[in-house]
Amino acid sequence: MSSILFAQSRIGDWEVETSAINIQELVNYNGVIIGATHGGLLKFEESIFSHITTINGLADISINTIQLDPHGNLWIGGAAPNGFIQIMNPSTFESIDVFNYDLSSISDFNISETIGFAAYMDGPDVGLLKWIYSNDEWKYSDIYKNFPNQFMEITGIVLGDDTIYIGTDIGLWVGYLDDNLKDPNNWILAFPELNNRITAITQSETHLSFSHDSHLYEFPFSHPSALVENMSGENIDFVDLDYAPNNILRGITEHRFYDLLYGFVSPKSKRIFQSIVMDESNQIVIGTDAGFTYFDTHDLKFHSFIPNSPVTNHFTAVKVLEDGRIVCGSKYGLSILEEGGWRNILEITVDNSEFVQSSPHYDYSRFIADTVAVEFGEYISDIEQGPDGRVYCAIRGVRDSIWWGGPKRYGGGIIHLDIDDLSTISIINSTDLDYFDTSEGNNYQVVMDLQFDKYGNLWIANPYAVYKREPIHVLDTNGDWLHYSSDESNNHLSRSPGSLTFDNWGRLWVAAFQAEEANSNAPNGGLFMLDYYGYVTNPNSFEWTSIIDGGSVWSIAMGNMDRLFYLTPTGLNYYDLVDSPSPVERENPYAFFPNISFGSGSKLRVDYRGNIWALSPSNGIHVLLDNTSPWPDINGLRKENSFLTSDEVIDVDFDSKNGLAYIATSNGLNILRIPFKESYETYSQMKIYPSPFHLPADTPLIVDGLTDESSMMIMTLNGHIIRKIPSAGIAKDGYQLQWDGKDEKGQWVGSGVYLLSIYDYSGQSQMGKVTVIKH
Repeated sequence: MSSILFAQSRIGDWEVETSAINIQELVNYNGVIIGATHGGLLKFEESIFSHITTINGLADISINTIQLDPHGNLWIGGAAPNGFIQIMNPSTFESIDVFNYDLSSISDFNISETIGFAAYMDGPDVGLLKWIYSNDEWKYSDIYKNFPNQFMEITGIVLGDDTIYIGTDIGLWVGYLDDNLKDPNNWILAFPELNNRITAITQSETHLSFSHDSHLYEFPFSHPSALVENMSGENIDFVDLDYAPNNILRGITEHRFYDLLYGFVSPKSKRIFQSIVMDESNQIVIGTDAGFTYFDTHDLKFHSFIPNSPVTNHFTAVKVLEDGRIVCGSKYGLSILEEGGWRNILEITVDNSEFVQSSPHYDYSRFIADTVAVEFGEYISDIEQGPDGRVYCAIRGVRDSIWWGGPKRYGGGIIHLDIDDLSTISIINSTDLDYFDTSEGNNYQVVMDLQFDKYGNLWIANPYAVYKREPIHVLDTNGDWLHYSSDESNNHLSRSPGSLTFDNWGRLWVAAFQAEEANSNAPNGGLFMLDYYGYVTNPNSFEWTSIIDGGSVWSIAMGNMDRLFYLTPTGLNYYDLVDSPSPVERENPYAFFPNISFGSGSKLRVDYRGNIWALSPSNGIHVLLDNTSPWPDINGLRKENSFLTSDEVIDVDFDSKNGLAYIATSNGLNILRIPFKESYETYSQMKIYPSPFHLPADTPLIVDGLTDESSMMIMTLNGHIIRKIPSAGIAKDGYQLQWDGKDEKGQWVGSGVYLLSIYDYSGQSQMGKVTVIKH
């Protein structure tokens, strides 16, 4: 689990967890199969998977295409929306160079000894980039984007001795490398009668093959006019082709493998094929939508190898459980990060395909998925752990049962379960929840937020509450319900609530967004408060109050000192609350982060120290400390200034015991060690690492497990102070101090044993030792 991976890390360190199962393209490097995925690079060596991400030096996570050049370099092309080009060493995965021209995506490479081409897409436009190899390095040379016709895509590139062929959506085009390829007149449609999409293209030393309109064609470079048709048939559209030794052509369609020499056609696979390559023993390796598939030519069967991984990169909710496990939600179901690795709980896609394993049989070296006849709707919008230990999932957009056009699944606005015993799955549906649409005999429900109050009662934000007009529900610990109607609120409750929280007096606060279709004769968004008297599901009386009447309030959260924060399209603001029928004592006069785009999907989260994390679906994370200053600075956490894999941040939750923030994005789960965690009362858990400390060092010595606002002195054994490191405050130091191995003059200290004197403002102190080895 990530808290274990982070056992010896420093504040500000990152980890990334992505899904690397959807293989876009494969290469074979000295017997190691490398796959391009939308979750980074996947390496398969001696039946062991390993994963390369931005933490390891990738320029970005989402990859469309890869190719090895004759000099042993790995070229990497980015998927939309970031069409970067990177050259890496495939042995060490060290970056050699990165070219980023603000393109949308890279679709293919073809690299020879001296020149290289990449096919790109830039919005609606397509073109080619060119590099030249000179003085042992690749140098960008030119761009070609003028063609005789408007291409929608370039599907592949082939280089002859003096020609370049490109497969497009309107046929195979050829140009001569010595001509001016910027002139559209120097590009020719190679075969005018073949003017539809080229679905696959490849080359040997002597021949070029391509797939067009369910026909497979081949010609020698020396005589392009000697075009021959190798195969034809209904719906035989190859997606990838590859020449084996001796010019043996092999290919894949979406579900089958073809050996063109022997006329062999494989059985149909349930996987979607996307790329083909041969391993060192000429075995066929196929990249699919779910890992690698080997085709055994002896038993004529496919053998799949899927890495341990979450099912998707696009998480829509995240929750840290009390036992430290991480539960992520998506449109597919749940992905759970445990000490051994990932396992998934997914909705079935085929009738009667439910499959549940028992935990002693989990193999965390491979993909794990239990399947259930449950409908997870458009996506899981919120996850909470109840006082009973069960996981409660809010479902955004679901009907009570789904079966038309697919397997029968049962749904409802809330799904709750013991994630270790799937026989306990329960569903709360439109019997108790409100709904928006009744078409096709099923009631369409939307649940956006779940909150447990301090007594263990479950409160539910149920927007688009049109048919019963009951947007707020509460379920007590005895299983009894109370449904709050907007008609009984004196027009102080919107029917589009999206966020809930409680103040220190037990009052419920409700934020609502604008939704005219749901709010006929009700406030169209706003901020509201419920004060009730008596038992939660049978109150003696209750009263709703409008604080903001109309307009979108995306999210709310309680900070320290009875301060209610709320997020709107204009930024983050707050009210100071009091225990009074008029609950607002003071309103902050200006918004924080007014230049940040906070649109639909924006959220607020609160860490253990009461700091407010404002999440934007387009502009990353912006944190407001308890003292109203930004952290780590005014720029927040963005993809451009951190290891955040996407600026589309959807949810965050915190491991307050280990000081970790789990950040769910559209491109994976990001894990950040933060300075905000449960405070240490003493120095009894102090740790010093690394020890011995080797100098010179790129990374500092860390002293971990410190009380708030600790300072440190580094001394020789005879008590001579060589460096003082004062506290820089909780927001910077947290529970750690760092030493770079230098004295007060900025010089590396010599080898020896050094004393570390740690002390805080309260007078507590502790001594530690570290051995320094200077090389």
